[in-house]
Amino acid sequence: MLANEGSELRQPTPGTGVSGKNDFGHEGYNGPCPPQGSTHRYIFTVYAIDATVALLPLYSHTDFQRAIQGRILAQATLTATYGR
Repeated sequence: MLANEGSELRQPTPGTGVSGKNDFGHEGYNGPCPPQGSTHRYIFTVYAIDATVALLPLYSHTDFQRAIQGRILAQATLTATYGR
């Protein structure tokens, strides 16, 4: 049985951490949704940090950046475009 079987896959698995706010101001993943007829650029960045950081549920991007400041060992970025 999968850990999230029967539950919402876009929500975090209980006991694995906390989620921040997405661009829609809510918890969870909402896929790309550019306006009809346009193409948008999406940037995904992953970080390797030297320690676990403590963040409150629904933290902001600013809170995240502040928490990892001075702890980044490496990072990688993927830029993709999507249009409809």
